[in-house]
Amino acid sequence: MLQYSTLLACALLVMSRAAAAPAGIKIGCIGVGMVGGPLSAEWSAAGHSVFVSSRNPDALEAPPGGSKGTVLEAVQFADVVLLAIPFSAVPHLSQEVKDALDGKIVLDANNCWRGREGQAAAEALASGKGSGVWTAGQLPGARIVKAFNTWPFFRMRIDRGAVNQPAVPLASDDEEAMAVAQRLVVDAGLEAVVVPGGLEAARAFDVETPAGPNSGLAKADLVR
Repeated sequence: MLQYSTLLACALLVMSRAAAAPAGIKIGCIGVGMVGGPLSAEWSAAGHSVFVSSRNPDALEAPPGGSKGTVLEAVQFADVVLLAIPFSAVPHLSQEVKDALDGKIVLDANNCWRGREGQAAAEALASGKGSGVWTAGQLPGARIVKAFNTWPFFRMRIDRGAVNQPAVPLASDDEEAMAVAQRLVVDAGLEAVVVPGGLEAARAFDVETPAGPNSGLAKADLVR
């Protein structure tokens, strides 16, 4: 009887822990290059359902347990979308894709590089409101969080638990979307820093700023 009670107690404990564990998130990645590639792998390893996409999905390799397909398929699948394509390509997303993004959380990892990203970057920089606000204007209805645009993926690999690893500044007007973004930063093996001031605050870590792309600043440096 004692043995049965012990086994029952253990089973109930396992079940309660499973119920308390946060459920995996359905993530769609638009762009699977320098940014989308490593993030999709980290999120898949963390237990999320990841759907990678590009204009040429046949050339993609789906992450373990994940899927691959068109951009529209990824957006329709996902609750959260990583936007990791050239900044100037955003206006050229199909209207069908833009409509499908309505109500979705979008992690905007794009950068408005002056010159390289043409008129789109010129508009975003001239507005004084930051690239996140510009993206929100292109994708009405999407719940934009500026995220991952500063991390130096081109020269570093994510090293979970590493001391003084570059952190990920975040900005958004949507508190719920921000909370989800924070979780996904942690699940990618990185540290999040919420920048107060709403989505417009993303201009503080846009291109041409000390905290901007490839700055490599750790959390302690970002919160000063």
